[in-house]
Amino acid sequence: MINDTLRFLRLPYLYTSTPTQLQVENLINSAQQFLDYFLTLDSEVTLIWQSDWRTLKVLFLVMRYTPFVDVTLRLFNRVVPSALRQGCVLSAQIAPVSIAIGLAAAECLLAVRTWCLWNRHRAIGIVIFFLATGGFISIVVLVVQYLISVKYVPSPFPSQTPCTISAVDELFIAYAILLMFEISEL
Repeated sequence: MINDTLRFLRLPYLYTSTPTQLQVENLINSAQQFLDYFLTLDSEVTLIWQSDWRTLKVLFLVMRYTPFVDVTLRLFNRVVPSALRQGCVLSAQIAPVSIAIGLAAAECLLAVRTWCLWNRHRAIGIVIFFLATGGFISIVVLVVQYLISVKYVPSPFPSQTPCTISAVDELFIAYAILLMFEISEL
């Protein structure tokens, strides 16, 4: 009875996804990201590219373009059947770093926005700084633990999913830390 309840609570796509469906899902997700990019490109050119180079512009550009690194790596290793073992492990190590850099830039932008909404109050700035620093250090530790543990695993479907890895996956804790940081900024 407990197993039936657990099976009922799980999402159905976890049981029905085949490696081919996963490839299609990856392509659809990537297409969605590229579509979003092109839909907002005109605003970006007008508002960002023509402005002077400042810290916030750099943070925005880092936040905006790092996802293309992990999308490209994910597509390469999920779709190209001849992906090399070293390339598989390397992309599994680069993608979380790219995501962490993009998220750090986004969180810095959010922190600056929050601080400005508080009229650049010094005490608020200090609190945000210490919260962000503590969260950033914790996330760096989690990402480094993940990077050290990445290992290549032979794929059960080498022609359909050539790149599979095994790693200590506690990166959900990093997302929980980000959630707490964002909640604290409200």
